[in-house]
Amino acid sequence: MLAAQKIVIESEPSVWQIIAALAGAGAAVVALYIGVVRSWVRRPSLTLHHRRWTNDTQIAEEWLSNGQFDTRGAYLRLRVKNRKRRNTAEDVEVLLVRVRDIEKKDDPEELPEQIALGTQPLPWSSTLPTETRLHIAPGVERHVDLLHIREKEASTGMGKLIIDVYPPPADGRHVINPKKVEIELVASARNAKARRWKIIVAYDGHWGLDPWANLVPERPVLQEWRMPRFMAGRGKRGYRAWPRKLGAWWRRKRAK
Repeated sequence: MLAAQKIVIESEPSVWQIIAALAGAGAAVVALYIGVVRSWVRRPSLTLHHRRWTNDTQIAEEWLSNGQFDTRGAYLRLRVKNRKRRNTAEDVEVLLVRVRDIEKKDDPEELPEQIALGTQPLPWSSTLPTETRLHIAPGVERHVDLLHIREKEASTGMGKLIIDVYPPPADGRHVINPKKVEIELVASARNAKARRWKIIVAYDGHWGLDPWANLVPERPVLQEWRMPRFMAGRGKRGYRAWPRKLGAWWRRKRAK
């Protein structure tokens, strides 16, 4: 009887064995966090920004290949930012997906101009040679060139919108007439989720005393799923009423 009791007592785990098992489980959890969860939580997050009257809008001189001054250009740039406390975004690229003419027509039967641009990269500002991919550290912003206008043509009222895709098409289809356009972009990186953005730019073809009074961009808008308007409010039409609506639907289904 005593021998059997001794065997039973010795078969129970000791406190140190329990601590060792918990330590092993904790080490496995830490290894899982470092290897998988941490990389997922700290993955880069890219956002596009633009604000007027800042260095997002820049006037630069343009020179010919022989060293002579040509004209000035008003460059519209976007800031690409990687969130703080994230990993470095690698091979960041901003692609121009589509340019759409949204100018209101006087004639309702007039069709919008077809702009044959799409899936072409934008160049990063102040890179020599010109780069379309680079790394962005956490909390850091870099500028990408979106479009520009030239003073030589715009001073006579014949200015054009020049989309700064790189390399520029040889047929000149990136040079479009002044109008209101909607530009669709995708910001992506090798270790980050691709995000789709839209920005609206209006231009009247002139330069004037201040070119930014004639070239008017709006802020970039992220194109992701949003709660529909009929769900976003409150009261009878909002999200707070959805449990009641689901209950009524279930009661009708059971009554059939």
